Amino acid sequence: MEVHGFDKWTNGEKGSINVNFNEAVWSVGGTTVETTNLNLITYTLGIICALAFIAIFLFRNRKLQMMLTAFNYIFILILYILMIYNGYKYNGQITQEKDLGIAIGLFFPLFLPVFTYMALRRINYDEALVRSTNRLR
Repeated sequence: MEVHGFDKWTNGEKGSINVNFNEAVWSVGGTTVETTNLNLITYTLGIICALAFIAIFLFRNRKLQMMLTAFNYIFILILYILMIYNGYKYNGQITQEKDLGIAIGLFFPLFLPVFTYMALRRINYDEALVRSTNRLR
């Protein structure tokens, strides 16, 4: 992405932003002017994935499965806060010369609460079904 006027460092020169797996590098004329660390976002996303993966295999212990799924909501909220903070960190310092190319991967976190809610609802349904069959015995 080409940016123009990263005023603090560039004095109106053209610059670029490269976002890697765990860092965003701001450069002007081939010279790096700032690096933003994105490790916290990466670790939070890793925790969300790990909790969801572990919860899949806890189908025999539905209460623990429900608790892990509920904790996932907290980490999803933390992920949103971190993404918004890093997204607006440099707001107002950059005037864009080109439109931003937004990748589809940016929208995946928007589906996290929906799928987590669907999983939690289904786990509750299974728990109610097991309780009802225990009453019939």
